[in-house]
Order: sequence, then C-alpha cells, then structure tokens
Amino acid sequence: MKKYSLFILGALSILLLAACGSNNATQNTPADNTSQPETTQETKQENNQTSTAKEETHDFANLSKEEKLAILAGWVENDKGSYRVYAGDMQNIMFVNYGANGLENPDTTTPSEILKHAVMFSQNPDQSWTMKTADMTQTGLNMAENPYPIVDWQDKETLTQEQLMAKFYANLANYKAQISTISEEKHP
Repeated sequence: MKKYSLFILGALSILLLAACGSNNATQNTPADNTSQPETTQETKQENNQTSTAKEETHDFANLSKEEKLAILAGWVENDKGSYRVYAGDMQNIMFVNYGANGLENPDTTTPSEILKHAVMFSQNPDQSWTMKTADMTQTGLNMAENPYPIVDWQDKETLTQEQLMAKFYANLANYKAQISTISEEKHP
C-alpha cells in the first residue's frame, strides 16, 4: 500500500509540475505577444509626433527682418499699438507707438514726448533680447534738440530667442499688422 500511495503521490507531483509548466506556456501565447507590437507601434506614433513637432518649430535667427520685428511688437503686449520701427541698427531697435493709446500727432511732438511712447529692444551678446524704456527722470531730455543718443534706457525684461518664439510666434500675423512703418534710421 505504501508503494501504491508513493506512486500516486509521485504521479500527482508530476502532473502538478506539468500543469505549472503549461501555465507558463499559456502566458506566452500569441495573443499576449500581439500586445508587444502594439506598444512598439504606439512608440513609433509618439516618435512621429515628436519629430513632427520638431519640424514645426522655427528658429528666430532664420526669420525675416519683418517677422523678427513682429515678434518684438508682440512682446510689447499692446493690442491698440501701431508702431513706427526705427531699425537702422538691428542690435538696438526703437518702437514708437502711434496707435490709439500712443502719440496723437507724431509730426508736432517733442522728442521727450516721443520717448514716453517708445520702447527699445537690444540684442545681447548671448543672442537674447532686452526690452528697455527711457528713464524720463533723466535731466536734459526736454532741452536737448536730439536726446536719443543720450537717453538712459532702463532694462525691463530679458528673453531668449526661444522664449520669444514660444510666447509670440503663434500670433505673428497679428503682430505684423501692428507695424505701420519700418525706418532704416536709428531714431525719429
């Protein structure tokens, strides 16, 4: 009887081991293997979306002069602004607002009044840009016939080219419409 029960116990152990082995085999069935290619396909789709997004990015340095000026106009964040741009030196560009909330009569306005409605953009050595406004408390601006070369421009904000593109490129067409004229002079 002992031999018979040992034989049954041995047979059950073999069946149990076989069952465990076949359970592992069913975990690797073709149905489960199909999920792996789907993951690969999803990864390929994500990679395609990433590469498409990279293709859609634009480089500030490759924009036209008008597009660069439009990006800078967007930075002023004045929907009512209409700008005359003095871009004789693309390193220091003056924007003067002649829009609804700017100068009323630009031809009869004093230089100090123009400076109240002006913004200067300066390109830095690291290719970032700094927005500046005139220090209107500076003495002598009202008396100078041509105060522009002596204006003390105060830094307001500095952005990298990448930040400018991220913030303002999407509305480029709107900002282009805000630029009324582009002058090759350095100031009015």
